[in-house]
Amino acid sequence: MKFGQAEIAETSKGIQKRGLMSRKIAIFEFILRIIAFFNTISSAILMATTNETLPFFTQFIRFHADYNDLPALTFFVVANAVVSG
Repeated sequence: MKFGQAEIAETSKGIQKRGLMSRKIAIFEFILRIIAFFNTISSAILMATTNETLPFFTQFIRFHADYNDLPALTFFVVANAVVSG
């Protein structure tokens, strides 16, 4: 059996349909990755630029919260920025 004949036998309609389906899935997965990238970078930007002031017990005592007050949030912002590129 020659190598060229084996190639012709493998190009049936079923294999072509599976190839087309896997290409559609790959394109869909790529679109989902792009959406995840933009969501991750936007969450990192929002966390880094947020500025919250909360009333604490009474209206006159206020607590100013910033992302670098907690090391976990700082790590979250840096990790999201690195992962996003």
